[in-house]
Amino acid sequence: MTGARPTPRRIDTHGTNCWIYVPADGSETGVSAEIAAETAAEIAAETAVSRGAGGSHGARKPCFLIDPGACPDDIIRNVERLNLYPTHILLTHGHFDHIGALPDVAAYYGNQGIQTIAIHEADALYLGKDSRDAHRRCWSAAAGNADYIEAHWKPQPDPTLPLRDGDRVGSLRILHVPGHTPGSAAFFDEEARVLFSGDCLFKNAIGRTDLPGGDARLIRDSLNRLFALGDDIMVYPGHGGTTVIGAERRFYGGAFPGDL
Repeated sequence: MTGARPTPRRIDTHGTNCWIYVPADGSETGVSAEIAAETAAEIAAETAVSRGAGGSHGARKPCFLIDPGACPDDIIRNVERLNLYPTHILLTHGHFDHIGALPDVAAYYGNQGIQTIAIHEADALYLGKDSRDAHRRCWSAAAGNADYIEAHWKPQPDPTLPLRDGDRVGSLRILHVPGHTPGSAAFFDEEARVLFSGDCLFKNAIGRTDLPGGDARLIRDSLNRLFALGDDIMVYPGHGGTTVIGAERRFYGGAFPGDL
């Protein structure tokens, strides 16, 4: 890779990371969260962006929006503050804490002609009109009841782009990394050496496998696959801070040869 590595913009949505990503091959607007916070007033003043149905993209630049978990107004405000618009909403998996803001965000940008909602086909049950029961079952397994789902439920839109291993969405290669869920996916920008790992790999932690569809053997294989990508790769996970593959590989002793 030549030039600066693009830095995704992180939005903490009640503990889940929503990422705004501008690939280096498509724009020069990838900025760090620290820079964005320091210059928010300046950016807002310089990039007057119209909101609402039918709004023109104008001078805005395209981005990927990854895992809109909650706080839709915060997500939209950050996207517009950076003078961007999402061409795709990408979901690393279907758990509610990663898609809770999807109905509002998809409706807002759908009114502006942006329709692509992508998730691995094995997690498509978490989207669409019949997805409520899947979320109730999953949340009950995690929390003992489905009260949070009932309090925050809005009908989920249908996926418009089912993903499979090896697919490409712009600069991102889709890696199927099951184990946390059957359809967990990581998004890998090979040129930029950037990986969005979802809930497969965190900083000094890995995804849980005790929820419906979880599988410890499969996540072991998925982690070994990620570890083989290269020690220099920046990892942007679904929760917590960023890391690099090399640090996580060393933290776990190199590989997972047996059961976790």
